[in-house]
Amino acid sequence: MLFRSVLDSLLEIDLSFFCDPASSSSLSASLQSLNIPGPLLAAFEMALLDLHGRQRNIPVYEFLGNSMQDFQTGMTIVVGDVDHARESALRYLGQGFRNLKVKLSGDVALDISRLRVIRSVAPDCRLLLDANGAFDIDRALDLVDQISELRLDVSFLEQPFPSGCELLNAELSNQRSEEHTSELQSHSDLV
Repeated sequence: MLFRSVLDSLLEIDLSFFCDPASSSSLSASLQSLNIPGPLLAAFEMALLDLHGRQRNIPVYEFLGNSMQDFQTGMTIVVGDVDHARESALRYLGQGFRNLKVKLSGDVALDISRLRVIRSVAPDCRLLLDANGAFDIDRALDLVDQISELRLDVSFLEQPFPSGCELLNAELSNQRSEEHTSELQSHSDLV
């Protein structure tokens, strides 16, 4: 049933984009109106853009009107103990990476210890946290408060709660005290 629904939706796409590259917004708008799961929609849009670029022998960024930008990649520090976090951060710094994504365990004390040691050996790196749904609201609040109090300078906290619990993100944001909110805004945004 889903397969047929996706195929029917694809027939509704406005492909005027292929005649007029300046109308790339019409392609996006056309795709957004379809009843297709997000990841499939993104893959299909990328495929269409790639096809268009290949037909004209130009890179996608060029026909969309943007110049090439320097992109920075990062490395992920997986869940482990404090020593593993330190060694991983030092290894990735030595390889030239300045964006470190840290997988969190859901154990606030362990995660804070790991973040402190990473920040101590990588004071100028951008820290990105990914909890993979490991927290409940109380532990997430504790984590955010400690990050703020310790001024660990974190860029964002990705998916603190399990899938299907998206409303807890708003609750997490709303339950932070005004004092912590202003501190976070002066350092970084967590949620």
